[in-house]
Amino acid sequence: MALESVIIAGGGMAGFTAARQLREKGFTGKLVIVDPEGLPYDRPPLSKDYLLAKRDATQILLSAAEWFPENNVEVITAKVVELDADAPSVVLSDGQKLHADKVVLATGGTARRLPIPGGQLPTVLELRTMKDADHLRSLLGEGVRLAIIGAGLIGAEVASSALQLGAEVTLIDP
Repeated sequence: MALESVIIAGGGMAGFTAARQLREKGFTGKLVIVDPEGLPYDRPPLSKDYLLAKRDATQILLSAAEWFPENNVEVITAKVVELDADAPSVVLSDGQKLHADKVVLATGGTARRLPIPGGQLPTVLELRTMKDADHLRSLLGEGVRLAIIGAGLIGAEVASSALQLGAEVTLIDP
C-alpha cells in the first residue's frame, strides 16, 4: 500500500523537518502540518533576538512562507486535541476530523508550571511561543522587577534580554 497522506501534529523544528524531509525524499502525497501557531518558526530566538525586537516574526520562520505552497504543504492553524492511532486520524480544536495514512506526532514539550500556591497566577509567565514573548516584551522596561526561575539557556537569555530592556532581574536556580 502506497503512502498517500501524512498529517504532522506540531509545527516546531521537528514537525517542519519531517515535512521538509518527506518532500526532499520524494513523497508526493498530501502533507498537512497542524499547529496552533500556524507557520513553523524557530523557538530559540524567542528568548533573545525576538524578545529584543532584533528579529521579527517573519525572520524567525523556519522557511519562507512561500515554501509551503511551493512544496504543497498545507498548514492548518489549530490544535490537535485527539488522536486515533487505529484510524489514523486527528480531531482539531475546532472539531474538524482529519484522516491520513500516517500521523507524525511532533508536538514538542510543555513548560513545567510551579507546583506551589500562586504558581497559576497570571503574573507567573512562561516562554514557549511567540505570543508569550510578545506578552513578556510588553511588560519589560525600566523599573520592572523580574524573577526568573531556572538559569538554563532560556532563563539566562531572558535575564540578559530583560536587563537590556531596563528591568531589574533576579535569576533563581537550584
